[in-house]
Amino acid sequence: MAVKQGTAYFCKWLHYESGRLTHRRLNVLEIQARDGLVYTVQGDKLPQSLVTYTGDKVQGQNVAQILLHPEKTKRLPLMFEKTPSPLTFRDLVAMIFGFWLFPVVFLVIHILR
Repeated sequence: MAVKQGTAYFCKWLHYESGRLTHRRLNVLEIQARDGLVYTVQGDKLPQSLVTYTGDKVQGQNVAQILLHPEKTKRLPLMFEKTPSPLTFRDLVAMIFGFWLFPVVFLVIHILR
């Protein structure tokens, strides 16, 4: 259960790094799942505290794991970009222009000599 102060909810975040402790308050926790979906946890759905650690014993192999119930969280809408077809009208015009540009320039140079 999240900590409530007035009308605002927050989660205590404790981060240990090389023997130093940092305290923060999180109002919103966004988690991107392996399949690309982004889950947002906020309000009274936040955990009471979150603890992270990095230190001297971890050498280049840092791991973070967040376990939650995705069915209880709010999903953000995904934005999919439409992939253009391999050949567009612009590409066709550029190919035709480029195909005819060389002979025209060659003829103009030949005529001007």
